[in-house]
Amino acid sequence: MLIDSATQPLFFLQEDLEHLHRKQASLSADIEAAGQEMGEANRQSSETWHDNAPLDVAQRKFERLGEQHQQLAQILRRAVILPENFAPDSVGPTSSVVFEVAYRRRRFTLEQKLKTTTSAERRTLHFVDSLLPESQHEGHLVQHLVGRRVGDSIPVKIAADTAKTVLGIDVQTKDESKPTEAASDGRFEFLINQVTPPGPVGIGSLVAYTATFERVHQTGFKQRVEVIRKRHSLSIQPELLVATVPPDPNAELAKVLVGREANEPFSATVSARAAMSAYAINIQPTYQPPPRRQSDEMNLRVLDVIPSAGATIGSQVTYSVNGVEAATIRVGSFRVASEGRISYATPLARLLLGLQEGDVQNGLLGGKEVEVEVLCVEN
Repeated sequence: MLIDSATQPLFFLQEDLEHLHRKQASLSADIEAAGQEMGEANRQSSETWHDNAPLDVAQRKFERLGEQHQQLAQILRRAVILPENFAPDSVGPTSSVVFEVAYRRRRFTLEQKLKTTTSAERRTLHFVDSLLPESQHEGHLVQHLVGRRVGDSIPVKIAADTAKTVLGIDVQTKDESKPTEAASDGRFEFLINQVTPPGPVGIGSLVAYTATFERVHQTGFKQRVEVIRKRHSLSIQPELLVATVPPDPNAELAKVLVGREANEPFSATVSARAAMSAYAINIQPTYQPPPRRQSDEMNLRVLDVIPSAGATIGSQVTYSVNGVEAATIRVGSFRVASEGRISYATPLARLLLGLQEGDVQNGLLGGKEVEVEVLCVEN
């Protein structure tokens, strides 16, 4: 039987789920016994120093049982139990539910402030939709509503993709902030440490100085300022004070320094090209968008429960295939305990899900294209 998604909830009636738990306990006992068989076969092999066919058989049996137990455990982890009886105003397999979903809208403003507002919207969900192989998101939502009655309020955490697919709600923070634009130049703080020979910086001076720059990093809704300091020296030669095309980065810095004296702090604008060439400093700010939210907390309030006449779990359906071969089946859990029901995950049940008396559905059964007509549905 195909499990269509690794996370899609699997629905069970109480009887079928109890049967599955008994099956799991039986498998655990069989695995323990197989382990003992392996131990005994291994002991005999070590005593005889011959190939031991019983050991190979026991190992294969142990591995096979382990795989079955693991598959069963995966199913049970995703199991959602359905009560045998539902109140008329409670959400069950034979109903559709109208509910209000309250959630928070978040936006990061131009002023770099996080604003949150609460919204509430009305939605309708059909239980039977959650049983279809392509409807894993509906299943995640329905499992929180099963058994709930009109007026019930349910706080839940809903995955972002489920909120988007089923509810049409984007839980991601809307980023209205404007990343800092690329800079052609930057403001540097300078401090001249030493001038050789002493005196104001001029032609022939050897200048040792410190350049400091504050680089902005914006990550999501936070800004961080990185302080970068570089010690540098420059010999002021006559050719550096002559205009060149393209401009010489050292010439740009020489003109900034000329006339300054030792221990004199000052600020000046330096081009991005000169900052990278002389100091290996990238003055461009960095920006990373806000991290994507994987889920969000919402509140579901049941407004109405509408009975459905369509086939679903628990329905007894009489149908015909290609106009003949009328038969009656009962749709059961994902795994059924008795021969009187078929799993809702079987190809036949999937053709019948949601159909009402008189409906016709085309699909594949046994690899052949067929026409299935529903003659009667008893819920």
